[in-house]
Amino acid sequence: MTRKALVQRQWKRAWWLALLMLVVVVQSARAASRSGLLQDGSSGTVEGHVLQGTAGASLPDQLLVGLVAMNGETVVIDVQTHSEADGSFAFVDVPMIQGLEYGVYTLFEGVYYFSELALVDSDLEQMEFDVVVYKADATAEEVYAEQVHFLVDTNAEGKLDITQVWLLTTTGDVTYLPDSTPPVFIDLPSHLSAWAVETMTEGAVVEQDGRLAVEAPIRAGELTSVIVYTTLDSSSAPLELQLLMPVDSAIFLAPADELMVSGSGLLDVGVSEYEGSRLQQYVRFDLAVGQELDVRIRTMQAVQDVVLLIGIAGVVCIVAGLLLMRWNRQRLAGTDEMVDLLTRTIAQLDRAFEDGAIEEEVYRQRRDDLMQQAMERSAKTHD
Repeated sequence: MTRKALVQRQWKRAWWLALLMLVVVVQSARAASRSGLLQDGSSGTVEGHVLQGTAGASLPDQLLVGLVAMNGETVVIDVQTHSEADGSFAFVDVPMIQGLEYGVYTLFEGVYYFSELALVDSDLEQMEFDVVVYKADATAEEVYAEQVHFLVDTNAEGKLDITQVWLLTTTGDVTYLPDSTPPVFIDLPSHLSAWAVETMTEGAVVEQDGRLAVEAPIRAGELTSVIVYTTLDSSSAPLELQLLMPVDSAIFLAPADELMVSGSGLLDVGVSEYEGSRLQQYVRFDLAVGQELDVRIRTMQAVQDVVLLIGIAGVVCIVAGLLLMRWNRQRLAGTDEMVDLLTRTIAQLDRAFEDGAIEEEVYRQRRDDLMQQAMERSAKTHD
């Protein structure tokens, strides 16, 4: 599986938002051109409300509201209306076609907002959606990265390809609009060469003096994905990033049997399977503005060469590690891998707190979030 395919799989929601943005901006295919699909199925009503998410802000009437239905990557239905004074809207005589995913969007203060997608898997006569909008009053200082993912691999030249995925949002209940404030920047050090940059929503990312300026709306309550494809010129050089915004967590993923990632504050959360690929995962929490993210990425061969120098004790450790990995794979075979990963992450977080590496307030919040995810995931596996 390619690195790009893995990124798109992990952030599917951002992808369909981008596709809906294409529909909104280009207005290419209308429902009439999809008559073959629309001949089947019943008709119904799609209704809902546009909600104001910014405290104290008003909501104007006559906001543009669009309805989209998608068959995979194909837009089948694309119709528009306007909201009432209370934010309500309705679409009547909408074809309800099994197997299609439906969603709505609205335009507020120059920014498009989207509902969740809902799959029609039975005969329906009515669907309801809410869309939350926010005032576009956030500054660059109110933007942070909820997560940054670094997908690491070795290319044909022996260099390290590092795909960075920045998941950006705002700290409060306001949206960042780049036209009205200074841009949000992502660091691009000189020892990294970027060969492609893209955003999974509208807008663009441009290079300015060795930094990447994000010229795209960053919505409150949602994640804006910025993907940077970079190459580290030397596999022995450290990856050094000066953070230009706060980062809740940095996650590194590398082929489990090929590369090792090490650095101050990194927590090893074990191996997970991604469509047949075994990836070792590392996490670091709560990185502040101006802080250096400094990690070293080494090949397993280089690690083994170092271990050989320390003699029999090193050999014993390697054998023990291999046995542990084999046992862990057998244990995972009968469990849900995501639940296991969350459980191990909680254990690593507990140890980091006991060692004084994380403040108690941050620790409690992170632990509660991880426990909630684990409980929800466990419930789903027993449905």
